[in-house]
Amino acid sequence: MIHFLTPIHGSAPWPSIQRSYIYVYTHPYKLHCTLSNVPEDIDLTGYNVIDSCNQEEANGNTVVERLNHYENVEKLIRYAVSSDEIEDDDYVCIIDSDCFPINNFDPSVIGDNILTIDRSKELTGHNPPKFNYIFLCMKKSVMKEHFDTSWTDRAAVKFQASLPLEKLRTLDRTESIVRGKSIMFGVYGDLIYHHGCGSRVPFHWQEDGPNRTEEKISKNMSLSEQIMAKLNYMMI
Repeated sequence: MIHFLTPIHGSAPWPSIQRSYIYVYTHPYKLHCTLSNVPEDIDLTGYNVIDSCNQEEANGNTVVERLNHYENVEKLIRYAVSSDEIEDDDYVCIIDSDCFPINNFDPSVIGDNILTIDRSKELTGHNPPKFNYIFLCMKKSVMKEHFDTSWTDRAAVKFQASLPLEKLRTLDRTESIVRGKSIMFGVYGDLIYHHGCGSRVPFHWQEDGPNRTEEKISKNMSLSEQIMAKLNYMMI
């Protein structure tokens, strides 16, 4: 069994897209999520909501958004390590809401190792790989071994730093579209797709300013579909 842990932010349409791809390419699975500033009419069919909150955030304030994201990742990790529903030999996958498998995904092939996507070289050209919460998959037993439930401050950051590099296994980028210095849409290992800024203000698009609009979201989706078409994948 694989358990997907997804922090969902805002009103973007990604939960239904993510759910569709997971349904096709992963079995058996369960979906768990936290909600942050999510409207009541969003389609969360199939998701086990473990926490929901709405708070005022400064428009375009990426510091607030990033901290909020890590806080929700921490809630998901704490749920996973303490849940009786998740067995020690089950795989747990922390995954962004705009990220999903686009090919058959069987995590058992990594054994007791930890699988993540490698964005370090493509962003800086020289940094070593690191554990990335965009997509991070491991056994629950491995998560329990390295997460200290007594941590009270920045627990998700501490957990990320505590993971052993000798267990690191990465999926390298195989296709992408780049805007400026940042990767907006990427495919990793021909297995995992990540949209990039799918559910928040694309703050590194300097020409766009701080306001996210439906036109910009539509533009994002159009560029995204170019990758999918090039790789012969279809939006399900």
